[in-house]
Amino acid sequence: MTVKIYPEGPIGSALLSINRSGVAGSLFECYGRVVAQCPRNCRCRSDRSLGHQQGAFTLESFTARNKTASEVSDMLGPFLSSLDALRVPYSASTYVTPTYYEHFNQTNGPLPYGSWPASMLFNRRLVSRAITTDSERIRNLTDTIQDVVDDDDEAPWNFGCMALNVKNVTHPGNAVIPYWGDAIAICITISRWNWTIPRSKLLARKEHLAEVITPAIETATPGSGAYLDEADPYVYPPDSLSWQNMFDGSNGPRLRLIKDIWDLVI
Repeated sequence: MTVKIYPEGPIGSALLSINRSGVAGSLFECYGRVVAQCPRNCRCRSDRSLGHQQGAFTLESFTARNKTASEVSDMLGPFLSSLDALRVPYSASTYVTPTYYEHFNQTNGPLPYGSWPASMLFNRRLVSRAITTDSERIRNLTDTIQDVVDDDDEAPWNFGCMALNVKNVTHPGNAVIPYWGDAIAICITISRWNWTIPRSKLLARKEHLAEVITPAIETATPGSGAYLDEADPYVYPPDSLSWQNMFDGSNGPRLRLIKDIWDLVI
């Protein structure tokens, strides 16, 4: 694994929240516009984390290196104009932190432990850039997200995405998952593990994630795959061949060859 460390410096950031009460379908129309604008926003050299719950939509983190609060406002301008046009009320603010460390501590802290407990129900999915150019695909995705966050038969589920820019990166194609090269976002379906109820009920929630929620998300995000480090074993059981395509894609045969060679050495 190779890691590139960037010089420390100021980070332009933003917070945004929309209360779903009273806006109904307009909220997911807003999210459709977020999806459509992802390529433009990512070209601005910024990363953003979006969260969807039953009652709200939030911009949980916005990271723009060496940008001022005014520049961040300009980046968000088209989306905020969309909200104004739809007459959707929102709360938004922009700010700058002197360092990335402080930015990360504010948005994902408190460090060193972070804001998320270790015990969670979750599964990741990469979203292809091609979706952002097709209005029908955008609608299918937003409808699916709405179904996920409204589905509380087994557990309250949240759906979050991190938009990213990997297009036109001059670098050898060495990603284990080839789907990274075409991705515009990586998304997660997530729910808290409840230690106060029977384990059998929690396992039923995992089955619901595997049998109902994930197939719907995969249908809405064709031509992509899953992120191995954050995949649920109920979704991709060892006796199923689907995990090979989801985790390795077209790299599967070469990865198998490498594994066979080094397993013998070790």
